Amino acid sequence: MGRVLRFLVGLHLPGLGVFAVYAVGMTAYAALGGNLQDGVLSTYYYLFPLVPALFLGIFQYTSSVSYLNIALSMGCTRRAFFWGNQFMLFLTSLMVSLLTAFFLFLPQWMGWDWVIPFMPVQALPYLPVATLAVGECMAAAGLLRRISPALGMVCYGVALVALICLGVLVQVVEDAWLWGDLPAILLLVSVFLGGLCLVVEATQTRQAVVR
Repeated sequence: MGRVLRFLVGLHLPGLGVFAVYAVGMTAYAALGGNLQDGVLSTYYYLFPLVPALFLGIFQYTSSVSYLNIALSMGCTRRAFFWGNQFMLFLTSLMVSLLTAFFLFLPQWMGWDWVIPFMPVQALPYLPVATLAVGECMAAAGLLRRISPALGMVCYGVALVALICLGVLVQVVEDAWLWGDLPAILLLVSVFLGGLCLVVEATQTRQAVVR
C-alpha cells in the first residue's frame, strides 16, 4: 500500500498545484475589480467550485487504465491500487474543497466588499461529496474503456452532464430561501452515483490484467 500511495501522491500533486495557481489568479482578478459584466474571465471566476472536480475527473478518465497497468507492473496488488486510489480521491476532494472555502471567504477577510462570492456559503459542505462523486464516475468511466470504449464514453458523458447541472444549480440558488431541499437531493444523488461507480471500479480493477 505504501508503494501505491507514493506512486499516486506524485500523480495527484501537480493537479492540486494547478488548481492553487488557478485560484490565486481568479481571486486576484476579482480583487482588482472583476465582475459579472467582464466577459470570459468572470465566467472562469464563477465556475471556480467546479474546476477541481473537472480537473480530477479528466485526470481519472484519461489516466486510470494506464496507471493501473503501471502499478500492477511494479508489483502492486489490485486491492492495494484500488484502496490507494480511493484514498487519493477522498484526500484530493477534501483538499480542493478546503482551498475553495479559503478563497470563498478570503474577500470577506480582506474587506473586498465589491467581490461577489462565486458560490453560496450554504453549498460549501456538499462540495467535497459532489467532487468525490464526479471523480468516482470518471474513474469508473476510464476503467470501463478497457472492455468497451463506447460504455466508457457514456459514463464519462453522464458525469460531465452532472457536473454542468451542478454548476447551473450553484449559480441559481444564490438566495438562501431558494435553497430549500436541494442539499439533500444533491447529497443523495452524489452518494448514489459515487457508490454505483465505486462498485464498477472495484469490479474492473479486480479483473484487470497488465497490458
